[in-house]
Amino acid sequence: FRSVGGYFVLLGAYALFSLLMAAFSQFNLRSAAYLAFAVFAFCRPLFYSLNASFCGQQFGYATFGKIFGLVTTISGFANLLVQPLEAIARDHGFAFVRSALLVAQLLTAALPILVTLRQRRTPRPRRESVRQIVRQTSFKDDTSGLQQSLLGGEVMRAMVRVRSFDSLG
Repeated sequence: FRSVGGYFVLLGAYALFSLLMAAFSQFNLRSAAYLAFAVFAFCRPLFYSLNASFCGQQFGYATFGKIFGLVTTISGFANLLVQPLEAIARDHGFAFVRSALLVAQLLTAALPILVTLRQRRTPRPRRESVRQIVRQTSFKDDTSGLQQSLLGGEVMRAMVRVRSFDSLG
């Protein structure tokens, strides 16, 4: 739940914003409009932080710039929809546009939840500690063959450190 908790906060805040705006438009409650503005002002910085965090966690930080740039570009193109949505709102009313945007937002919010649920279903491989790998590996005086094995250079350096640490004690 921790990994999707932020998405639920954002989704709940968006639903609250929509309800407050609906109350303002239906009952002409100015206080609902002010509360909706406060909710929006609260959510906007959270959205940018959550977006960057999601991109980094799901796609890795090696490609973070490309992925985050793509997401930012897509959101820029989405901002081009403001004028057409305004025209639709003038013709069909703001309730129609808000409802369509709420459906789009719910579908968009479902994506990170779906990705997280799929990750939980796939079993994760058991990770062994470096110390366990070192104890299972036989040391030779010539470690070049071991370094070229599946363990790789990082584990080799860790094994040398553990070996030197064990010789101290």
